[in-house]
Amino acid sequence: MVLTNNTYNHSMKFDTLKISPLIQKGVVESGYSEMTDIQETLIPALLENRDAIGQAPTGTGKTCAFVLPTLERLDTRSHDIQTLVLAPTRELAMQIIEEYRRLGQFIPNFKALAIYGGQDIKKQLRFLTTYYPQVIVATPGRMLDHLKRKSVNLSKVKQIVLDEADEMLNMGFLRDIDRIFQYTNKEHQTILLSATMPKEIVEISRKYQTNPLSFKATLAEKDIPAIAQHYIHVNDRDKVEVIKKLINDKHFFLVLIFTNTKHKAKWLVKQLRSNKFNADAIHGDLKQNARDRVMRMFREGKLQILIATDIAARGIDVKGVDAVINYDVPKNMDYYIHRIGRTARAQMTGSAYTLISSDIHGNIRDIERVTKDKLNEHKVEGYVKSEEKSDYSDRPRYEHRDRKDFSRGRDNKRFDRGERKFSRNDNDTPRPVHNKTPGTTRMFITVGTMDNVDNHSLKDFLVKDVGVSASDITDVYTKDRFSFVEVKDEITEKILNVKSVNGRNVHVSVAKERGSGGDSRGNDRGRRPQGNFRRGGGNFRGDRKPFHSGGERKSFRGGGEHKTFHGFGQNSDRPARDGQHRDYKSRKFKK
Repeated sequence: MVLTNNTYNHSMKFDTLKISPLIQKGVVESGYSEMTDIQETLIPALLENRDAIGQAPTGTGKTCAFVLPTLERLDTRSHDIQTLVLAPTRELAMQIIEEYRRLGQFIPNFKALAIYGGQDIKKQLRFLTTYYPQVIVATPGRMLDHLKRKSVNLSKVKQIVLDEADEMLNMGFLRDIDRIFQYTNKEHQTILLSATMPKEIVEISRKYQTNPLSFKATLAEKDIPAIAQHYIHVNDRDKVEVIKKLINDKHFFLVLIFTNTKHKAKWLVKQLRSNKFNADAIHGDLKQNARDRVMRMFREGKLQILIATDIAARGIDVKGVDAVINYDVPKNMDYYIHRIGRTARAQMTGSAYTLISSDIHGNIRDIERVTKDKLNEHKVEGYVKSEEKSDYSDRPRYEHRDRKDFSRGRDNKRFDRGERKFSRNDNDTPRPVHNKTPGTTRMFITVGTMDNVDNHSLKDFLVKDVGVSASDITDVYTKDRFSFVEVKDEITEKILNVKSVNGRNVHVSVAKERGSGGDSRGNDRGRRPQGNFRRGGGNFRGDRKPFHSGGERKSFRGGGEHKTFHGFGQNSDRPARDGQHRDYKSRKFKK
């Protein structure tokens, strides 16, 4: 069954719903009066215990649309977990838990708990065993940890909500979600919300839902945020200066800046701080207490500029953000909607600026296609875009490399030189880092720390961009110019199809097993003879017997025989001939 936005009266108010007076009081206290289209469509159906699946972009009020019906069906006298909400990020989990606490603040004995990675698991265990929450909002990975520890019991769950299901799919949580469902009873309501609807999400619906309500929510005219969208044509090297001038000229108080990578976010924080701007960043490398501190300061207005990656965009809900600045054009245009949706919250106005340095017409066309709105050029006073120069001294190292260099074959040449450096011949692949785990394959990828890729960022890329599960990656090891990734056999083909990592063209192949040459760290310096090499003359002990000509004496040290030749030093493999002397610096015989 498919319901459109016209199924219910568009002037419908919250006070017309048949819900508990205590929940109605929470709705009024939260400042809600009229419902959005998705709320008009979804709330009555969920109150009737229907399953639901649908597309809901940010800003449509979808969180309230599932929180309110699940609150209505709670039995607060029970200590059982009755509602489970799965969210892809910690920030989104905290946003949802705040909505539960706001709408359910007048319900006696109502308890809700957020559990996610990065938080002390012992603290979570203590809360679960003493607090007895009826609602849990969790990230899939941490929920699975608790299920394996048997610290949570989902056998009495009445409702399961998958929020931002497409993002959980992109982060590799699909298998974890399947495992979580195995711990639940079959008689529960399933609500699946997603910004996009890939086939994997549809497959989850077929597997776990019964005759679901299907809907596609769009922003009604009354709900569309008043966001003025602009682009600025700028050189890469000038982006920081343009951002500084834009913030000062427009007198923005709260600004949110998005970058495509956490490395660039860290670098941008340093650049802005060096120019006396009050800036900080949230990204995957921050511990949870540090992320909470940064977000609290931004909400309280003590932090002027927050720099974030796209994953963080899914959970940031701060009122009063004056502008969103896209330092990078997002790789996925669906992220653009989530980015600019962080401004103009709660019927306020806001601005969005996208800095474009290349393929300007293509990027503008893509953004206008997604937003169905015109993107206007913004001229920064005093800035004139000049021709690109070769001086990149003020930019981070990973920006020095132009993607065009790789299309001209420079990358292939560097790879060839690298192969010769650590391989016995051009067709050999470097040795794996260590003996691989049974049932896994070790992959060789031509990207390393010189390209600003480390173990964590490479694993993050494979999970978020390639779409593999984090549990399928058993080991990652990065060197200067290449990396090894150990993955389960069933996803080998998926890794072999990777053509680029963070915009850098790469070559991927199956790494050779031990015994094919090279040392244990991937470097091949030629195959040494067996035995220990002793400096001072050069005998490979155990490889051949020493000569016995010349004066020889025997001594015993530590139970082992030690031989010295009087001609020129210890452990030599032959004495000097007449008229020759030993050159110890070059280790050669000279006349």
